[in-house]
Amino acid sequence: MKKLFVAVLAIAGLVACNNEPETIFNSSMKSVSLTIANSNEVTRAITDASAGADFECAAAADLTVLFADRAGKVIETRALTPENKAQDGTYTFHKLPETVQQVGVIALRGNATPATLAAAEAIWKTETIDAQVANIVVYGASGQMDQDGVCTVDGVNYPLFKGEVTVAPYHTRFEVLSFQCTDLGQNEYGYSKITLNKMTYGNQYEQALGKVLESKDAVATAGEGQAWSWNWAPEKAAANLVVDLTVEGKNYTVAIPNKTLTINGYLDTKGNKIDKFERGNIYKLNVPFLEANIDATEGMICVNVEVEIAKWVVNTITPTFGTNPTK
Repeated sequence: MKKLFVAVLAIAGLVACNNEPETIFNSSMKSVSLTIANSNEVTRAITDASAGADFECAAAADLTVLFADRAGKVIETRALTPENKAQDGTYTFHKLPETVQQVGVIALRGNATPATLAAAEAIWKTETIDAQVANIVVYGASGQMDQDGVCTVDGVNYPLFKGEVTVAPYHTRFEVLSFQCTDLGQNEYGYSKITLNKMTYGNQYEQALGKVLESKDAVATAGEGQAWSWNWAPEKAAANLVVDLTVEGKNYTVAIPNKTLTINGYLDTKGNKIDKFERGNIYKLNVPFLEANIDATEGMICVNVEVEIAKWVVNTITPTFGTNPTK
């Protein structure tokens, strides 16, 4: 390990970059350095930051780097490995074709290596919805690189190109963190117990709950560091979240114990109504409600719940294009 560390530092020491105009020498090869901004080198979705819980999307070892020409054709692929990593988290790739002009970074998740960056983006955008977080494809591309100064390699000046890649999921993520009936058991002829059976979102996504509330202080959750959740393609209009319940009466028998709680309004933490769920965001719901919201004598009372919105935490990758000297 110590020998590898010294070797990487030695390679890094050969390259110096500046923005002074210099003579550019012809070369048939390029070097590319990718800097991953996140210190822990993973793309994450934070589920409950207050509890320190998170779901990991992709570690650096899961990513494949796609080197493409100006038209987007993939010329070569490389992996992010300890062998090409420097101490500061920068990954450097040498002896790439001179025609490389763009970089794409993707977690393939069992998909075949795409022939073009457009094909990589198609994998990203058309992936199966409701994927487990650990299986979500993350992707980003640099676009065309522009020259930004020169690099000096072994005392010779070569062109330096820079660009930026943000690697992120395409999905919108919708999470229900908890349910709580805040006056359960407090009303003389109210309810003593509520069983949460299942919930359905927009008549499309259904998930079993299997949780019981027996006091006003009880909070039903999916488990520590977990959430009831769905992932979908972006820009979905807000729809009703319908929860099927079974209730038991306090001091009486409920004639029709099967009830429904319908949530038809979503507000952000500033009180603004959310009309659509946008890609790149995680929408996290805690659902407090009252007995009256599910009492059949009151009709169907809809509940507005406050939604906390969190961005997917993403890697920012900066490719730096240099040129190897012709040997």
